[in-house]
Amino acid sequence: MTGAAIGLTLLSLFTLPAQYGREYPPLPAPLLESLITYQIQVQDKTYHSGDWVLTAAAMDRLIILEGKDYPDRYALAAWFQWTTNDQRAQKYYQQMLAAHPDNADAWYELAQYYFINRRDFANAEKATRTAMALGLPAPQNHLLGFSLKKQHKEAEARAFWEYLLKMDPTDETAKRELGIE
Repeated sequence: MTGAAIGLTLLSLFTLPAQYGREYPPLPAPLLESLITYQIQVQDKTYHSGDWVLTAAAMDRLIILEGKDYPDRYALAAWFQWTTNDQRAQKYYQQMLAAHPDNADAWYELAQYYFINRRDFANAEKATRTAMALGLPAPQNHLLGFSLKKQHKEAEARAFWEYLLKMDPTDETAKRELGIE
């Protein structure tokens, strides 16, 4: 049996069966460190080879092994979002935001998730407004304008683009949305 096969077998024996109501004793520290190191290597290799699904799976296992909540769950939510695992992305965003409701970047990522994956423009607007209230940088605020536009709130969208242009006269997106060349 290869080292990878042994690692995955141990991982499944000591982490996954807990889902089925069976508890196992904690892994000895050296073994746990080895499994964590292995998962980090898998994550790195799959990321650099462009296999986003396996990257997300490796990150998921790292969270199980390390018991971390943040920022790993935030990153994992984004990975699942972009690999179209909609339910898992939403689960991890909800867990991360429940633990850290003041994270502007996470609210922005959730807004993108609603806008792109769900085409739920009302929730994208709400999440973007929350992120803005928490200090989201101006270039990322563009999502609010697009969310308003998609909801046919033209007057509100126009007022928003005008506000952004007043704040930054060089904002090309605001200029384009207002029809200014």
